[in-house]
Parts: sequence; structure tokens; C-alpha cells
Amino acid sequence: IQILDMFRINKAFYIKNNREKIKQLLFVVLFLLLFISVTATSFMYSYGLSQTLTLLNALYLLPIIMMTASTAAVFFTTIYKSNGILFGFKDYDFLMSLPVKTSAIIGSRILMLNVINVFATFIILIPACIIYSMKVNTNTMFFIMNIILCLFIPMIPIIIATFLSFAINIISSNFKHTNIVNIILSLCFILGLMAVSFNLNSMQNIDNLINVKNTIEVMIYKYPMTTLYADSILKGNIISLLLFMLISIFVFIVFVILISYNFKKMNSNVQAKIVKSNYKIGELKVSSHFKALYKKDLKRYFSSPLYVLNTGFGVVFLTFGTLGSLLMGFDKMGAMLEIPLFADFINNLAPLIISFVVIMSCTSSCSISIEGNNLWILKTLPVNIKTIFLSKAAVNLTLLVPPIIFNCTLIASMLKLNLINIIFLYLTPLNYTLFISITGIIVNLKFPKMKWTTEQAVIKQSVSVLIAMAIGFLSVGLPIFLLTKIPDINKMLIIFITNIIVILLNLIIIKILNSWGIKKFLNLE
Repeated sequence: IQILDMFRINKAFYIKNNREKIKQLLFVVLFLLLFISVTATSFMYSYGLSQTLTLLNALYLLPIIMMTASTAAVFFTTIYKSNGILFGFKDYDFLMSLPVKTSAIIGSRILMLNVINVFATFIILIPACIIYSMKVNTNTMFFIMNIILCLFIPMIPIIIATFLSFAINIISSNFKHTNIVNIILSLCFILGLMAVSFNLNSMQNIDNLINVKNTIEVMIYKYPMTTLYADSILKGNIISLLLFMLISIFVFIVFVILISYNFKKMNSNVQAKIVKSNYKIGELKVSSHFKALYKKDLKRYFSSPLYVLNTGFGVVFLTFGTLGSLLMGFDKMGAMLEIPLFADFINNLAPLIISFVVIMSCTSSCSISIEGNNLWILKTLPVNIKTIFLSKAAVNLTLLVPPIIFNCTLIASMLKLNLINIIFLYLTPLNYTLFISITGIIVNLKFPKMKWTTEQAVIKQSVSVLIAMAIGFLSVGLPIFLLTKIPDINKMLIIFITNIIVILLNLIIIKILNSWGIKKFLNLE
């Protein structure tokens, strides 16, 4: 049932409304475009890595490195994804009332996570295998084994990440502001892992190719399953293949059994709230319509760790990157990120790089859908609908504007910029912030998803989120493409024209939102 709902299979076959059919078709087209673009990026990255490994006489490490990379990607994304799928999900009471074993509910939800991450594993690993096969001339069994292993590679990192996510939830549930503590702990954990990874990268001695090769091997073979994977695909060892599969299944079964014994208690702890026993009636405070709605939307945003981590991690990473550049210098930061001439790169593209983070951090693209069954309350309030839209856009502005000003100030202090450059450094990302904030609302009104059981379906998998991301990506990607691919182009002129276009788009979108948007909102159900 979860798979049918996630991939909209029933809607695709049984829907009769032509407008809904068009929406489903658009969803499929967007998904395919996203899949193709990400796969193409994976091919290019694997090809570049293969060139480096060939110089090291270690091309055999290519599929192994990408297998490790896919494992890390699954682990990182599942840490905050499992909250809301396995713990604290919306239809918990309904599912637990069904005549179904607890282990079946747990197993089905973990397998759903596995299905989602199998796609990511395919995108990362298979392009690397194709490039490796083109250079080494492997046999058919090499691909068969890789395809089989792709189904099992995500399983163990999902189990470990789910366990850690639950531990974070249990720790945070002992505090008054559970969700805030949960978000802070998750961010600290992810940033800590990234810091360790960067330190490992900085330890590599690039002057000694043998040391580089040995360092890479030590790093990737720290994960025990890597040895079994390498033996399977490089040596064609069937026993290693079976062991990889059996260990993954065994860990999955043991985890399901252990969790099923305390599943109800765990969810009770996660969903428990700390309340004061000495409540006293205080002064009644009155707010304006906008302020009241803004507070409500802001609280709703911070009440969901998945919502915050999915939309806010970009600005956190940007801030840490800026601080790292300030403390370490651009040369060391560029070497760590493997970007040559990092200082020149930032100097020329800083406004657009910050803007790229901005358009990837959009809260408004699902702000209407997140209301769910409570939308009728919002629609019946004696409030101007423009105020409702403004409050939702204001949440996105609150998330993005302070980090933009902070990071731009630090970057301006590090780079020798003239007044015009400084103006565009601030103006460009602020323009894009307004653009993505109101565009997100428009797109969500056009493609709402009001019926959902897990927040993930709205925050990560809805059509409106994909479309808003695609629009933002294209709006920033085009000027970046022009600046990087045409060496002699006037960079300030391109950034100036980009700002003019974005300002005009903002005026047009605001007009659409205040006319069509209001009518569409009133017709939502």
C-alpha cells in the first residue's frame, strides 16, 4: 500500500479526471528529468574519478569507492528520513489498531526506505560500473552481481541510521523543546561526520601516489561489507555475494525482531510531551493577523525535524563553509573540497553560489500542503488571504535572510571587492530569496497534496517540491553556466541582467499570486 501511494501507481491506472492525469504525467516527466540529470552527473563524476585512479594504477577501486559512497549517502539521508516513517508517523494509531503483527508494520516501513534508497544506490553505483567495464572489459556476471547487490547495499546503513535516529529522538524527548533539541542533535551529528571526513581528506599526501592509494584503501575498507563486495564483483566470488546478502537479511530480521518488542513504548516516548504541572493563567496577548499566522507557521516549521533538516541544512553548510574559509583560508578550503583556484571561483561566482543554496532551501513549496486536514481552519479564518500567503513566504525569508547577510558580510571581508561587487553580493541572493519564496507558494497551489500520512510524502516527494526545485535550479544554473563556460564574458553584466530578470519575475509572480492564487486557494479541499 505504501509503495502504491508513494509512486502514485493507483492514480496512474484508475484516475479519470483529465486534469489529474496531466498532473500525474508531469510528475513522471519531472521524475525522469531529475533521474537523467542526476545520473548524468554521476557518470561525469565517476569518469573523472576513473582518470585519477588510472594514474594511481588503482582503477579497480572505482566501483568499490562508489559502493562506499552510496552507503554513506543512504546513511546520511536516512538519519532524518526515518523520523516520521518508523517513529512518530501520522497514521500510527490507525496501523496499530489493525489485526497485523507489529513486526510486519516495522518490516514494511523499513523495506519502503530500502526501496527509496535502492534508486539512489543504482544512480551512484551503476554509472561507475559501466565506466569501469568500458576500461577493463568485464563479463556479464559483473553487472548481474552489481544489480543484485544494489538491492541489499542500502539495508545495513538504513538499520544503523534508523537506530541512531531513534537514539536522537529518545534523548531529545527528555527535554521540554523536543523538536528543537532533535534538530540540533541531528545537525551536530551530521556536521561532526562531515568534519571527520574532511580531516581524513586533509591527511592525504598528494605528493606520494602510493600513499594516496593506500589511504583510499584504508578508508573504504573500514566498512566491513566492502571486502565482501570487492570479492564478489572483482573476483566473481559467489560465496562472498551470498554472505553479503545473508548478512544484510540477518541484520534486517534481528533489528525488526528487537524493535517489535518495544515498538509501542518507543513511539510513546518519541511522541510524549513534557508539560508543566504548575500552570497559571497569565495575561492574554493579542497579535495582528499577520503576526499570529507567522508565529503559527514558524512553530509548524520547527515542529518537524524532517522539514527543518530538508530545507535548512543548506544554509547551515554554507555558513560552516564560509567560517571554514575564514579560519583556514581559501587555499586550504579549496584543497579540502578538491576545487582548484577556489579563491577566484568564489570571487567570480559568490552571489550565484549563495543564491544556489537559497533556491535549494525553499520552505514555501510545501507550506500549503503541510496544512493537510487542517486547511479548512485556515480558510475559515476572518483573515485576508494575501496575509496567509505573506506569512508563509515570511517563514522562508526568516530562514534565509539572516544567513545571507551574515555569510555575505564574511565573504565581503575576505575578498577585495569594490562597491558594485559588494552590492550585487547582497542583492542577488536576496532577490532569489523573494523569488523562490513566492514561486514556492504558486507551485504548491497549482500542485497541492492535501491527503498524506507521512510528512516525507509532502516535504520530499511531492510534485510541488520537485517543480520549485527545478525552477530554482534553472534560474541560477543558467547564469552560472554562462559565467563558467564563456571565459571572456562580462561577469558583472551577466549578474546585473540576472538581477533585473529576477526582479521582473518577482513582480509578475506577486501579481499572479494576488489574483489567480487567491481563487485557487479558495477552491482547495
